[in-house]
Amino acid sequence: MARWLAGSFGLTTADLRLEIRNTLLSVCWHGYLRRVRGLVGRFGLTIEDVRSCNRAALCYACEGGHLALVGWLVGHFGLESFDARASKNARASFEEDAANALSYACKKARLGTIRWLAARFDLSPSDVEPYDMILDRARAAGHWGVVRWLAGRFALSPSDVKPYDGILDRARAACHLGVVRWLGARSRRFAG
Repeated sequence: MARWLAGSFGLTTADLRLEIRNTLLSVCWHGYLRRVRGLVGRFGLTIEDVRSCNRAALCYACEGGHLALVGWLVGHFGLESFDARASKNARASFEEDAANALSYACKKARLGTIRWLAARFDLSPSDVEPYDMILDRARAAGHWGVVRWLAGRFALSPSDVKPYDGILDRARAACHLGVVRWLGARSRRFAG
């Protein structure tokens, strides 16, 4: 379609950049590595294209657990820990913070992707702040194995998670008893 538009109307790649970026996001969502490579080669996509829309290409690939695509994006474009971590920093606004690869992987319990991101970027506890966001994403669907792995990997305690009560309450409300038991065991405050 993009080629037809370009040929028929004399449009340039710059004119079609938004449509090409949207196509990139769609193929990353579905995990189509070959198509991503084709878009990159055909339209000369850059790191700015991959980082557009709050790094959605990487986030979508992580949410889908498309580890081969995640690895290719990171390697080909030289993505950094900034692109994967959850922490607020000078280069990210609050809105951008809500969209990060680690929290997207947590949302769908993509433990292989979560482990890969943590190892590849040597993420530290300060890189995954705010903890409540990543734990809440994992907890939302009862992914207590992910919650447990994150807490163990980053040595999180209940005091690290500011709205801890809310996480426990939402786990109870959603009848995720495994999460409730595990969180309760982590804190005497919730025992009993």
